[in-house]
Amino acid sequence: MKKFRISPVCAVVSCLLMSANAAAVDFGGYARAGLSTTSDGGEQVCYGSGADGHYAGRLGDECETYIELGLGQELYNQDGKTFYFDTMFSAETAQGAQFNDYQSITEPGAVSSLSDWALRQVNVQAKGLFESQPQANLWIGKRYYQRKDVHILDLFYLNTSGYGAGIENVKMGPGQLSFAWLNSDETTYTGKPNSEAVNVVQMNKLDLRYAGIPLWKDATLELAAVYGVPDLTKVQEAAGEPDEDGIFLTAEISHPLLDGTNTLVFQYGQDAFGEAAWRNASGSKVASAPTWQGTLENSFRFIDYGTVKFTDQFDMAYSLLYARGETKSGVSVAEENPDRLSVVVRPAYYWNDYMRTTVELGFDQVKESYHVETQDIQKVVIAQEFTPGIGAMVRPTLRFYAGSFFGNVAEQHRVANADGSDGDIRIGAQLEAWW
Repeated sequence: MKKFRISPVCAVVSCLLMSANAAAVDFGGYARAGLSTTSDGGEQVCYGSGADGHYAGRLGDECETYIELGLGQELYNQDGKTFYFDTMFSAETAQGAQFNDYQSITEPGAVSSLSDWALRQVNVQAKGLFESQPQANLWIGKRYYQRKDVHILDLFYLNTSGYGAGIENVKMGPGQLSFAWLNSDETTYTGKPNSEAVNVVQMNKLDLRYAGIPLWKDATLELAAVYGVPDLTKVQEAAGEPDEDGIFLTAEISHPLLDGTNTLVFQYGQDAFGEAAWRNASGSKVASAPTWQGTLENSFRFIDYGTVKFTDQFDMAYSLLYARGETKSGVSVAEENPDRLSVVVRPAYYWNDYMRTTVELGFDQVKESYHVETQDIQKVVIAQEFTPGIGAMVRPTLRFYAGSFFGNVAEQHRVANADGSDGDIRIGAQLEAWW
């Protein structure tokens, strides 16, 4: 007799949807999944990930199945005062895993196909509590907090999400003020970086933002300052645990451009936030001490991204990124001032309301602090997509794609019997949806 197994997450979702008030439940989410092969056989190689970003562009470079399922419900609405309960679960499975993802394969050399589940959000948000600020939102819990991203790179350049509390959208002068206190447990290494002696330190993040500042016509400015400080226990203080704090600053200008949008981003991170303007999910990690030999003392990043519409049938998404860092003083590394340049364009031609042809061209050149030589990768991917409407951000989409990657990053990659992946042709299909 076969055993029937159900995920705890599925059980929770099922109970909510079958409850007496199921009609009032809000359901939202994100999903991507697909398949692929290459001219050398086997699945495609991916040079980026959701965690690291795709600096040469994400089209045709996603090797996992990923889904986020959000369930929310308004618990109270009276006299202009509302209380809203919000949750989100996510799951990730390697591309090409077994159809039955609960069935772990344990034979020698086999890859387990179990999915990884996570609780991304659980919070309550209350509006209308303050008569002088009816639009203000008071919240407590775990939350995706005002994240900012470049979609075609899957790069979250400002993301302090986590457990916290705050109040946002407080009208003050020409803009809106938001403040949040968030914290997270971070791993630190006692003694020298890369040592095996590990401590866990709680880090507090104080996130202050002022948005909606008018500039020229239809242009706005948003300023964000995040201060990170360790919250040491008495035992950790007595042991001399490092307690470096840090600051992460962002200025963002948004304005229309060619019937589309353009966003300019300037960022600087220092000390405990020394790598914040260098990595993905920037602002999520705070390092109270060097965690490895090439830890950055500070970093700067400039991003220009958006979408432009040339005609009713032709538009383009684009991104330009430059980042530069400085390693901790007195540390011997291959490169003391790492830098990165990324350029990606994604033009699309719309044949009708339901079909478009998309091309993505990408270039990434980086020299990390541990690199002896500069690493570079280039790509070209073409996709035939089917969508319910016209627009670069219209979803869902069913896409069939083909393309290739070039450069020393692709050449150095070794998989199975392949001597590098430089110039290999990849062919695949993928769905992407959000709702």
